[in-house]
Amino acid sequence: MINNNILKGDFDLLEKKKVALIISHRENKKILKKYLDSAYEVITNNFTQEIENIDLIIIDEQGLEEKKDIIMNKKSEKSIYLPLLLITRRPKEEIAVHYLDIIDEIILIPVYKKTLVSRIEKLLSIRSLFLSVQLFQKIMEVNPIGICFLFKDQKIKYVNKAFLDIMEKKRKNVLNKNIFEIFPGQKLDKYLNKTKLENSSNSIKVEIEATNKWVDIRFIETNFNNKKLNALILIDITKSIKQKKEIEYLSYKDKLTDLYNRRFFEEEMERLDTERQLPISVIMADLNGLKLINDSYGHEKGDEVLIKTAEILKETLREEDIVARQGGDEFAILLPKTNSEQLNIIIKRIRDKIEDINSKEDLPLSIALGSATKEKQIEDINEVLKKADNNMYQNKLSESRSSKNKIVKSILNSLSAKSNETTDHAKRMKKLAIRFGSKLKLTYAEINRLSLLASMHDIGKTTISKAILTKADKLSEKEWEIMKNHSKQGYKIASASEEFILIAEDILAHHEHWDGSGYPVGLKGKEIPYLARIISIIDSYDVMTNERPYSKAISKEEALEEIKRCAGSQFDPKLTEDFIDMMNANKN
Repeated sequence: MINNNILKGDFDLLEKKKVALIISHRENKKILKKYLDSAYEVITNNFTQEIENIDLIIIDEQGLEEKKDIIMNKKSEKSIYLPLLLITRRPKEEIAVHYLDIIDEIILIPVYKKTLVSRIEKLLSIRSLFLSVQLFQKIMEVNPIGICFLFKDQKIKYVNKAFLDIMEKKRKNVLNKNIFEIFPGQKLDKYLNKTKLENSSNSIKVEIEATNKWVDIRFIETNFNNKKLNALILIDITKSIKQKKEIEYLSYKDKLTDLYNRRFFEEEMERLDTERQLPISVIMADLNGLKLINDSYGHEKGDEVLIKTAEILKETLREEDIVARQGGDEFAILLPKTNSEQLNIIIKRIRDKIEDINSKEDLPLSIALGSATKEKQIEDINEVLKKADNNMYQNKLSESRSSKNKIVKSILNSLSAKSNETTDHAKRMKKLAIRFGSKLKLTYAEINRLSLLASMHDIGKTTISKAILTKADKLSEKEWEIMKNHSKQGYKIASASEEFILIAEDILAHHEHWDGSGYPVGLKGKEIPYLARIISIIDSYDVMTNERPYSKAISKEEALEEIKRCAGSQFDPKLTEDFIDMMNANKN
């Protein structure tokens, strides 16, 4: 039996109230149905099928006996409240105890409409309230915001699933525990006391060290049944905190090298520009040959070199020094309380480290350094920075040529490692180029250029994968386009070095054809540089007469016949005639 003290509310989840009428006495059933038809949907048949949709059961003793198993089974489900109203002639004392446990109301016959409707509304109100509680419990459980209820003793009485997920705890390990056991430390205690004292609705951000999470906690105080009920609302803000830190990191750090960026350097330079920090020294550093490395090996290799440079600078500098990547290939170092003598020791340490690295690496690393020191407060720190930059630039001019030449030689070694055939091809071509240059009565300087061109005409192939360079089968269309690009890449590499720039145009044009059908530009006739026309014949002859991964060698006679056939289309006709004469004369 239920208590008459019913909570009332305006929130009703019962849209269409369904009442099952299980009355064996035909006349009683007819009267009851008449009472109910105007206000409720009355179900008299198919009770078993409709039980899931029923909001209330009105039953007599015979019906109860017949349907007891179904009803008792349904009433045993704790998650469901299905009210049962018994119509009977017998007083409560005469009804079996096991039935009393499932009966919510008893109405004695005769039944009056007003009494019946009043009891029905009471039971349906309870059902509606029960469903409302279920709904709100469900909402609480699926809510992504963590919710925790506390009573006056600060012990936890309820937590939802989100709270447990955020805290990474089990319900049994949380309920009835003091909240300060879950959030150790003074921060939450001070916040709760301050919030109560000031009646504030502010929240607090707390880091949970055990889970590496950040939560935003808001305290709410309310009254429930004359009891003070405190609630903590938890929002997991870990993601937003991480994003904020990432933004802060990116605003002051260079993502590639993990050094500080220009913005941070300039702010620190302004902050440290005080008399207390004197003397202040500045080092400007510039990585030599970065563009050449990017063009030759790709930007991934260039990035590796930048990272390596950053590591060298970090390893050789003191903890109080500030090193930043200014952008591109340039770095700046701020050294507070550092005089000229100390500055020179640090610069030597950097140079020694670079030398040590170069003794172990195939690709040489070269960094131009320039420095200056502010001795007096009256000096402008920006002028000191500019002086260091000018000194660095002067050193770069003197060091750059040597460093780029070393890089080019490293590139040639890299190409040799990819394909021995490419190296042998260049050696044979160089020998043949000197002979042909003499035949054409080229000057000593021109023969040297032609010899250099023979060695370096394929340097652009260093950007092509070994798989393509050594492929035995015919290249695919895509692979052929990659292969054809080596002329342009070779031009870029040669143009980056003063020593090799004189043959850059020849490298670019060594696959151009006399009739304009070559690549990469489609030059025609004498538009093609003279040395490129020469090397084109030598290159083709050597390719035909030596076995390649993709073709077998042919005889020298067959090769010369093929070159003769292509005179005027692929090759310069006059140079073709001279080359064939030279090769035939040599044969004789």
